[in-house]
Amino acid sequence: MALGILVAFVVGLFKARQKGVNEDDFYNLGFFILFPAIIGSRLAYVFSHWDYFSDNPMRIFYVWEGGLASFGGIFAAILGSLIYIRWKKLDFYDLADSVSYSLPLGFAIGRIGCFLNGCCYGVASNLPIAVTFKALGDNTSRLPTQLFESLYTLMIFLLLVFIDKRYESKGLIFFSSIGLYGFFRFLNEFLRVNPPVIAGLSGSQIGSALLVISALIYFVKNKGGIRRKTGNVQRS
Repeated sequence: MALGILVAFVVGLFKARQKGVNEDDFYNLGFFILFPAIIGSRLAYVFSHWDYFSDNPMRIFYVWEGGLASFGGIFAAILGSLIYIRWKKLDFYDLADSVSYSLPLGFAIGRIGCFLNGCCYGVASNLPIAVTFKALGDNTSRLPTQLFESLYTLMIFLLLVFIDKRYESKGLIFFSSIGLYGFFRFLNEFLRVNPPVIAGLSGSQIGSALLVISALIYFVKNKGGIRRKTGNVQRS
């Protein structure tokens, strides 16, 4: 997970430089993203396992034992970004496009850590790709949904590279990133072991739906503002 954060930061910094974003602003934004993300992901995990933590309140602070929910981190990171950007009166989309360009790559690496740790696993299955996670203390074979997410987030990153090379519009990369992630995460949740919250949907599926809806609103409102990039074409 630490490696994923590092790679996402380096790639995001490269994209920020391309967009002319001040490096100090990007470094400072990283602080306002990382710490709220850790706190938000921990709180989301605690609330989703409140029956346990209400009886063991001190273990809320035992972050080193594991227990982070990605959607709590995503929404807390967006909130932290908005606070910093509003405080510094910066262009939201220049920074958001830079950060969201690299986040799927960070997720792709981080989810391998989840697979090695044996968390975020899928439902029991007899398929050849099913895996037994010894950390769970049973011999049940389960779908490796961590690797599924690693694969589709890597695919999202490659799609963002394609979009960024051919099209331009403020917010395009940001909303493409969260929309694609929300769509694939919603589907992957059907294969994961997560308790339903509303109408048979897990909390992550509700969060995914919010991301997809936000992206759809952007594309509907901005469909005429997305331009194809033009370049000088050399003819022989």
